[in-house]
Amino acid sequence: MPVVAETDRVVVRTFRSEDAADAHAWYADPEVARYTLWEPHTREETEARVRRLAAIVPPGVVGEWAEYAVELTEEGRVVGSVSLKIDDDVSRQAELGWFFAPRYQGRGLATEATAALMRYGVGLGVHRFYAVADPRNIASTRLMERLGMRREGYFRERMFYKGEWSDDVVYGVLARELGGAAGGEGAPAVLPVADAGGDG
Repeated sequence: MPVVAETDRVVVRTFRSEDAADAHAWYADPEVARYTLWEPHTREETEARVRRLAAIVPPGVVGEWAEYAVELTEEGRVVGSVSLKIDDDVSRQAELGWFFAPRYQGRGLATEATAALMRYGVGLGVHRFYAVADPRNIASTRLMERLGMRREGYFRERMFYKGEWSDDVVYGVLARELGGAAGGEGAPAVLPVADAGGDG
């Protein structure tokens, strides 16, 4: 069970096949899937997805998404996932993503786990982190802001999915802007360990 990052409340680690039962709480949820390219999963689809994630690529492989389980320490169960994809090995730009079970949203867990993943990414040499969302997904854009990101761009009707055109908003932050909480030097820490509201 390789651990990528750990905080007082959560462990960010690779998936195991037995995590499928917990993961189904968000992969099957229509609200979680609403602003994604995938549809709510059947139990069989969730099990297949988690099996693929359990054979995850080594962290930091350029061009490959690495999706990690977020285990809530006090309950010993997986409550969500956080993801990292380094675009190329020259500019070291890394895209972030996250999914969390509805009952665990609003408790600061997504912020805490993603911040821990970003600190891990700094150790991999990431220069800039960014995330892309449908601007109607207010919970995600608020999470990006809590992570110290700023809005960098707005793209009208950039994606066509689920029968409609949708806009994209891009948020980003440079690794050196994260400060001490992310392992940087000489800048104020902006990454929180916990908060409340939104996606959490």
